[in-house]
Amino acid sequence: MPATTYSTAQMGVATPGGSIGNNRYLNEQDPYIKFLYATEDSTAAVLFQDLFRGLVDSAPPAGSNSRNMWEYVQGTMRKIGLSSAKTTPGIPTVEDITAFRSVVRAAVATNATDPIAWLQAAAAGYSGGQAKVFDTTPKFTRQIQKALQFKDFGDAKTALVDDYFATFGFAPDEALISKLQESWNAETTKQTKPGVTEGKTSFEQKFTNTPVYTKKPVLTKSGKPKKDADGKIIYQQKVDAKGNPVFKPLLNKVTGKPEYTTVSKYTTSTAAEGFTTEEQKEFLTSFIAGNFPRDKFNAENIGGAVKATYDFLIQTAKANRIKPKSFDELSDFVLKIIGEDDEAARTELFRQYGADIRKQASVNYMSLKEDLDNGINAETTIEELTEELTNTFEQTIYDDDPIMIQMLNFKDDKGVYRKPNALERKQLMDADPRMDSTSGRLNQAVNVAQSLRSKLQLRRAVTD
Repeated sequence: MPATTYSTAQMGVATPGGSIGNNRYLNEQDPYIKFLYATEDSTAAVLFQDLFRGLVDSAPPAGSNSRNMWEYVQGTMRKIGLSSAKTTPGIPTVEDITAFRSVVRAAVATNATDPIAWLQAAAAGYSGGQAKVFDTTPKFTRQIQKALQFKDFGDAKTALVDDYFATFGFAPDEALISKLQESWNAETTKQTKPGVTEGKTSFEQKFTNTPVYTKKPVLTKSGKPKKDADGKIIYQQKVDAKGNPVFKPLLNKVTGKPEYTTVSKYTTSTAAEGFTTEEQKEFLTSFIAGNFPRDKFNAENIGGAVKATYDFLIQTAKANRIKPKSFDELSDFVLKIIGEDDEAARTELFRQYGADIRKQASVNYMSLKEDLDNGINAETTIEELTEELTNTFEQTIYDDDPIMIQMLNFKDDKGVYRKPNALERKQLMDADPRMDSTSGRLNQAVNVAQSLRSKLQLRRAVTD
């Protein structure tokens, strides 16, 4: 059997601009998918032979000591415990073939960009013992899953690999891991400053409760000096520069000099809490969003939470019959969502995006404005109308059909745009020329003709 050689693009190997995106798993002719779903062992063996030869003819990932991609795959599966084989590198064993099938299955299950990308991610997160299991539940509302406080960089590295894979569908490279270590160490140092206590001693003068008066009298409403019960003029109390009333100082009974009290004030800055759980989550979220894979950041190569987020935005646009923006146009907004650590803020970003899309749709479908303003997508009504019109006219009716446009922009006799009711829809359909070609209208015509014929025959019989 002639060998089939796969380029990295055909294989889905995670090389810049070369891998096949998530939609490959829907293609039943994809060589990996055919191998995974082969029911006969002999068929699976032949399909593996095809994949094996393609991998042997392909270069390994940059930095690998393997001679080709198959040796890299084989060595990695053995390293992380997926294959128990210990034979000469390069020669596939039954254990290797079974392990490789598990790699393909895991790539499909976790929505990785391709099987090789999944294997790279698994190897990057492996530290001995059992192979690492990733939490890859599609959650575009939360990318950073870690809630515990990392004790050292080893924990942080594991979290980075896990969350980076969940976010983008493949593992970070060694250069990015080194960059994280530098940033992590710097942040840890900044978060562990020692506590400092500063003291200050001052002296405050003591005062009696006896007010100090000025020579200005307190005036009545009529402008005359106010007097007390004994007929004596009441004078205004003296105030200091800050507007506080002045009292006579308390004098020492022995020396006759003003007395003071000692006031000691201390300011203590306690030692920093360290790198707290929330701060670590924020740090990792920002780091991942700020170090996205630029060379693979496109709709074909990206996976994980970014792909789920992008798909959600596209589905919202399509649900309102608005032309979806390209990945490049939405990439900044996707990164903004991915980089937002606060769940309420992320939810608001999605809500605002949906509101903006529905606002655009309300221009095209003016009778749906009330529904759109209440968060109901246009497709809900459009699909209902499509089914009703298609059944009535007995032919497929599309969004751009004149009667569809008329119903989606219906204006009543008061000049108000709203959805037409059942009677108004029937009137619009009855006025459409296509109604004359429906089986119902033809049957109606036949019944009228038969009724007329019967009446004529009855009239002739009476006349005769």
